[in-house]
Amino acid sequence: MDNPKRSILFVLSSFFPHHRAGTEKYVLTLAKGLMRKGWEVEVAIPVLSDVEDYVFDEIPVHTYRVSTQLNLKEEFGSGIMEGEAGFTQILDQVRPNIVHFHTLLSRTIPMRFALIAKNMVGNVFVTPHLGGFFCLRGDYLQDGKEACNGEVHWRKCGSCFFKGKSNLYKFLPKPLVWFGVGNQFLGARLPIKRERDLKALSESGIHFIAISKWIYEVFNKNNFTKVHKVLQGVPNVVQPNLVRAPLQNGLVKLLFVGRITPSKGLDLIIQSALKLSKLQSVHLTVLGIPDPDYLDFGLNQRKAVEQIKGWIWKEMASFDEVQSAMWNHDLLVLPSRSNEMAPLVILEAINAGLPVIGSSLRAVKEMIEHYQCGWVFEMGRENALLEVLKTATEQEEYSKVKEGMPLEGRSDQDVVQEQEAIYLTQLV
Repeated sequence: MDNPKRSILFVLSSFFPHHRAGTEKYVLTLAKGLMRKGWEVEVAIPVLSDVEDYVFDEIPVHTYRVSTQLNLKEEFGSGIMEGEAGFTQILDQVRPNIVHFHTLLSRTIPMRFALIAKNMVGNVFVTPHLGGFFCLRGDYLQDGKEACNGEVHWRKCGSCFFKGKSNLYKFLPKPLVWFGVGNQFLGARLPIKRERDLKALSESGIHFIAISKWIYEVFNKNNFTKVHKVLQGVPNVVQPNLVRAPLQNGLVKLLFVGRITPSKGLDLIIQSALKLSKLQSVHLTVLGIPDPDYLDFGLNQRKAVEQIKGWIWKEMASFDEVQSAMWNHDLLVLPSRSNEMAPLVILEAINAGLPVIGSSLRAVKEMIEHYQCGWVFEMGRENALLEVLKTATEQEEYSKVKEGMPLEGRSDQDVVQEQEAIYLTQLV
């Protein structure tokens, strides 16, 4: 019997070369791994302007146009959604065996697109890469304080999302929230819509991939049954012989890698590094990815970094530049406030032998504790990051953690192999 055609379309909010954050890296690595195994791989992304289809690293990338403006009436309506015609056209043109969403429940890739793909193609997978998939706040903290189990209910989530400032979600019945208040303030419908979307997805027959242990548990809490656990992995890179010893001559070299948004906490590391510099020599390098929604925030952080002699600000660094920076710094700092799922940058740091300081955000804390690769500071507590920086830069403490780190994190080839095995179960 002939082997079935093996073709897949990855759908995500952006892709190389224009964006190169964790999700894009994950998809590129998976795509190249599958192509080496004989798969036909293509990508679909939404664009805000007229961008023609293109090819990146032998991968065809299809684009469909969306608006820069958020249209809440369209978001909560039942008519044709923006971008839907373009997305459907791509499905009809590519005709893949499998559609795999790496972004979903966003304005440009709504839940409805997954159902369209399910109807047209049949085999559909979804891998959430950001914390906002289940949690509207993205931090999985009930009312911003205690850890939430991730179970989604419109009343609980609505009260939390609007920070308890309104009794709307505590007492009013759902129809009144949707048709009454929701007619005047469409944003009030968000918690109800998220609950409905997740319920529709859980009953759709679509398969889901959990890239961390904790999000696998959240899927189960919300009655998803077709869930597969495929933990993150990154390419294993041979470390060079470092010339400079860690914490040499009292100098602490800190590194931040990630999107330049408030959720990533870049301002926290800048403030804490400035305070630490009053006690010892500190060098901070920021390898950032600009976000068009937070340009003013990024500009302010850049000014703060560039006015300190010796501190470095660089945007859109290449993979080689990131690796080089990791080999030549003492600590990676990941002070994320929200919207993390299983940060790839932690695995990249492990492969480079670079200890990590991260926030107590569940996704970050789980990885640091699992790999025993660093320290966790309590998010939201004043000077918590500064205190952990002081501890981590004590030579004895630093050496103890660094020597206890694994030699390498989980390999990206493990991810490719496990993911392909799951795909093939649907092609028999």
